[in-house]
Amino acid sequence: MRLLCVLALALLSGGCADDRTLSGPPSRTLRLADSAPQIIAGPIMLGLWGSHVWFEWEPDPPAIAYEWALTNLNEYTADTGHAYPTLAELVAWLETATERPGTGTPMWTRGVVSTVEFPNTPELENSRYIFGVRSVYADGHVSALQAPMNFLVFEVRSSLSYPHTRVWTNVGTCSTPYSAGRRTLFVPKLRFSWEASPGGSLLPIVTTEWRIDGTEDWTLSANESYPENEDERWAPAVGPHTFSVRATDSAGYQTSVDFEFDVVAPTGRGVLVVQDTNPDSPRQVPPGFEIIEAAHIDAWLSSRLYQRHATGGSVPPTANQLAQASTVIWFLGTDSSFGAEASVLRTALYQDPAFLLTLASWHAAGGNLVLSGFWPSHAMAAFRDSRNCTAAYREGYPLVFSQTEEHPTQLRHFALDGFGLAAVGGSVGGFVHHPPEREEFVPMPGATSRVPGYPDLRFDPLRWPQGTQTRGFGFYDVDLVPTDDAMVLYDRKGGENPVAVARLNGPGRTGSSVYLGFHPHFVDMGDATALFDRILSDFGELRVESREHRD
Repeated sequence: MRLLCVLALALLSGGCADDRTLSGPPSRTLRLADSAPQIIAGPIMLGLWGSHVWFEWEPDPPAIAYEWALTNLNEYTADTGHAYPTLAELVAWLETATERPGTGTPMWTRGVVSTVEFPNTPELENSRYIFGVRSVYADGHVSALQAPMNFLVFEVRSSLSYPHTRVWTNVGTCSTPYSAGRRTLFVPKLRFSWEASPGGSLLPIVTTEWRIDGTEDWTLSANESYPENEDERWAPAVGPHTFSVRATDSAGYQTSVDFEFDVVAPTGRGVLVVQDTNPDSPRQVPPGFEIIEAAHIDAWLSSRLYQRHATGGSVPPTANQLAQASTVIWFLGTDSSFGAEASVLRTALYQDPAFLLTLASWHAAGGNLVLSGFWPSHAMAAFRDSRNCTAAYREGYPLVFSQTEEHPTQLRHFALDGFGLAAVGGSVGGFVHHPPEREEFVPMPGATSRVPGYPDLRFDPLRWPQGTQTRGFGFYDVDLVPTDDAMVLYDRKGGENPVAVARLNGPGRTGSSVYLGFHPHFVDMGDATALFDRILSDFGELRVESREHRD
């Protein structure tokens, strides 16, 4: 009780910078010497609540009725002239108050109920509400007030009144009323899912509805998804679209979320190279690598026309660039374990779902995708949660990209559909080494092809700037697990330890993908050139006798 008084004094005298820090779980176990009702649901002492205020209390068997009163600090000050009361002074005032100051209306209401509601309770500026409930006995006496058993001080925030609503898609993006923004999608095949939960007044959700492009009537949802059949997809036409979800609670408060997007169609055919290398990263490997990498890319793709986009670690390719490409080869030339903004790909997965949706829909529309780099799984380690539409970066391995019992609200990860990658068991070398039971450093001795026509790969230790005496090549992912529709492309030489997976669907715009758990910078030049020639041939990209690439 002493602690409660101290907290109340601080709050009522303006001594707390953020009252939300005081709104922890209520203590409702205290009992008076004589009987009294005990509040068991509704606002808590020093807490925040929405505009629909309600209380429930545990019945007091000796009582024949109950009296309750909802007032506020402004009425206390108007009646007493005192602006900064202690908790004891508030309790004493309400116990003896019979009329509201200035109106003459009764302070207390009597009835034989155990729940009361106060709809549309307004938010008070620089003030708080006071609620008390007491038992009325047959001899006319009433029970005393004691905080927090049957006396509470709390604050109403109108912004907390509305249901919480989230919308996400089958490609792992998420929207709330506060994260909405227009997206660009490539002739997508979409399935929307959503979830609504009570707002600050903890009122149950009674309906969720959806509509398309704001022109149709709202349709009551049966299973919080569209299309309702899990195997079906919606393919909207080229042009602007809006998919809306509306949630309504038992008091009629509503929240709507608009998922706005523009559908475009791929217009060209060719190769787009995304050089996702951050020249400002202090842990770039090796220093100045973006210049070396660009020269190597030109050699690896010597038989193809391509357009190159250098991200600088922060500028993603545009939707127009993607539209003109049938294949994207994405090189991560930066240590992606350094910060959320180390590369565009990591940023997209971690905090830019709009670009991720654009890239994922381009791939779903048939675009072919290749990823390679320094520990590319580090960039993939951001997982988005359907409950709050935010992403968290997971440390340690294994990285499991499907939902698990440990992470049941995890949205579908881009690694599954983007690369046919179900899990990554570990990462070897460099600055990060997982899992700990592995030897501290194991140079890659080479990679053995598991798919006919793909060359075995030799790794060149001289490509590492510190030379062979320091270490060989050691920046790669291990123990890759393909999805059911993908295959192991390469094992680490000397054993069955997958370091690359692929989903090869034939030439053309077929949504094929290759995930290389290493950067080809460390591969013998001839072997790396043969590897990309084979990949692009499988993707149906034409060879040329001579060419100039376009930046």
